[in-house]
Amino acid sequence: MAEVVREGLGIGGQTLAERELGWNRRTIRKGMTKLISGQAIEDGYQRSGRKRVEAKLSHLIEDIRALVDPEFRTID
Repeated sequence: MAEVVREGLGIGGQTLAERELGWNRRTIRKGMTKLISGQAIEDGYQRSGRKRVEAKLSHLIEDIRALVDPEFRTID
């Protein structure tokens, strides 16, 4: 995206590409930064999102088993 904007659209190309092509201007800016610096930009996507419940409640699975196992044993 950044190469298309830089080579073909010139000044104001980010806004034009966003309006006409539906491209996200932030993504284009990130690509432009990568083109200029030559280094990949880390976006932190891997660090986002909800953490697993086991990370917050480390004994959760054991507690659930302690509650459920006695019920199954009485049925047998």
